[in-house]
Amino acid sequence: MKKPFVIALFLAGLATAAVVLLGAGKIFHAILAIGLRGIAFVVAWQLFVFIILGLAWWIVLPKAPLWLVIWGRLVREGGGLVFGTRAVMLGGIELSRGVASSIADVIAEGIGLVAFMLLGLGILFSRAPHAQLIWLMGGGLLALLAGGAAGYWQRARLGQRQAAATLDQGCA
Repeated sequence: MKKPFVIALFLAGLATAAVVLLGAGKIFHAILAIGLRGIAFVVAWQLFVFIILGLAWWIVLPKAPLWLVIWGRLVREGGGLVFGTRAVMLGGIELSRGVASSIADVIAEGIGLVAFMLLGLGILFSRAPHAQLIWLMGGGLLALLAGGAAGYWQRARLGQRQAAATLDQGCA
């Protein structure tokens, strides 16, 4: 057997054992409580969400077929950024466009989550103003915003350098 497969199998077994030990009964109870209709609704809702997320990614990758980008988004949700990018590449998108559009989509998704984080922080603060979690969430939100601001500032600097280099080449 190949080493990556053995590692993946081991990790899958470890995750399964953790679920069983920590509360498989609760998961099964929740599934039984909502029934088949509830499960169908959850699956349909998630597909709707993935279509919206695929449309958002498609905006930065407009020449790709929409179905391919939605498929890439589904794969990315289950396997991560690399697998989602690889999925669109297997559909004919070149590496640079696949990677750049994936990164742009992840950044846009992160920006979209800020509003939900603020809402959650506000609800938590209104219900439990002395909860320790407020400081953790607030710190995480500040770190996210600081990272976003640093990335934006760096992008602006890079753009200025590229513009200056282009002007220098044009004048030479």
